[in-house]
Amino acid sequence: MYRLLIQAIEDLPALRNGIDFSKTRDIDSSGLGELLTLNKNLRSRGASLKLINPSSAVCQLIELTRLHRVFEIIHN
Repeated sequence: MYRLLIQAIEDLPALRNGIDFSKTRDIDSSGLGELLTLNKNLRSRGASLKLINPSSAVCQLIELTRLHRVFEIIHN
């Protein structure tokens, strides 16, 4: 399921603004892996993945896995 979502998102021009995670309560290892894949694909196109307003639980997981060094995290 994640793979289909990621494929659909990759071609959206709005992705330049990032993905809104404000309503995402948690994310599992498969989801993190897909975000890493998406970020890799975006970087090959000269862009990067921005995570917008992740919940505290998602932020904790991102920091625990040190992925805050990979993704740009935006809090509005």
